[in-house]
Amino acid sequence: MEIERECGRVTEIKGNMALVETDPASFCMSCASKNSCPTGANPRTKKLWIENTLRAREGDNVYFYVPGGGVIASSFLIYMLPLVLLFAGIIFGVMIHTKLGVDVEASSGIFGIMGFGLSFVIIRLVSDRVLNKQKFKPKMLERSSPGEN
Repeated sequence: MEIERECGRVTEIKGNMALVETDPASFCMSCASKNSCPTGANPRTKKLWIENTLRAREGDNVYFYVPGGGVIASSFLIYMLPLVLLFAGIIFGVMIHTKLGVDVEASSGIFGIMGFGLSFVIIRLVSDRVLNKQKFKPKMLERSSPGEN
């Protein structure tokens, strides 16, 4: 399996982290959703903090990659979890409305909104722990200083 490399320029160094700026055309080329994603349509540069394993300096160009597992995990958390919990809440509301003595639409609406809201709480709690794991972080592959060829 070939790694999809991205290219960017180091704009800032803080400790062992480098802020890498890349244009969306370069960063989004390997993404299957590049044509339908609002991020890909945004002409502004993208910025990523990447561990500076290559001792890059400000102004250096670096090649890096974002592991596919991180993209899949974050996509599931951000897009699928809210939908799953919204529908689970709606179904739960339909099943329990007679016990609550309320209208089926009100019950399913209330529990659907509660499920949807719960998904954002879960995303907030889980995203810091899951997505900050080393296997999901972008990794530098090589660097070149502006004077090098």
